[in-house]
Amino acid sequence: MIQRIQTLWLSLAVLLSAAAFFFPLAVFRFSFKDMQIDYIYSMVSSSKELIQTSPAWAALICCLITALIALITIFLYKNRSLQMKVLAFAFLVSVIELALLYFYQLDAGLKETVSIVCKGTPEVIDSAVQSAKTTWGFASFFPIVQIFLYILALKAIKKDEALVRSADRLR
Repeated sequence: MIQRIQTLWLSLAVLLSAAAFFFPLAVFRFSFKDMQIDYIYSMVSSSKELIQTSPAWAALICCLITALIALITIFLYKNRSLQMKVLAFAFLVSVIELALLYFYQLDAGLKETVSIVCKGTPEVIDSAVQSAKTTWGFASFFPIVQIFLYILALKAIKKDEALVRSADRLR
């Protein structure tokens, strides 16, 4: 199990999911009442930082699911066809996480953060959202890397399957 290269790729995907909890997804910078406000948007909020934080619940759930599926896939090494199917499901969940993160989660997080801080009329909130600047965090690129790791693992599993089938033909 450990000597197979797909175990390495899947382990790296699990480690990326775990590392996503420690790095920010994005940093929102907006002005409110002539003050610059920075909000870190991450998987979980930590009160230890000077900059306020806001959690990303949908990204957190998808990240946990992909980590769990990748971890389960590592231990399905005896059944390669099932391993490929589960890995395809992990790939699909990662693509959903990526789409959710880039097309919905960051915008929703920005609006939620601004509405919590501003607590004003919708016009004030909309103007703060329009003037906000989003800086992508390190963890926002992890789902992209995970997708490539899943592709590499799938290729390695198919290679193992082809090797086993060729050995069965020789018998």
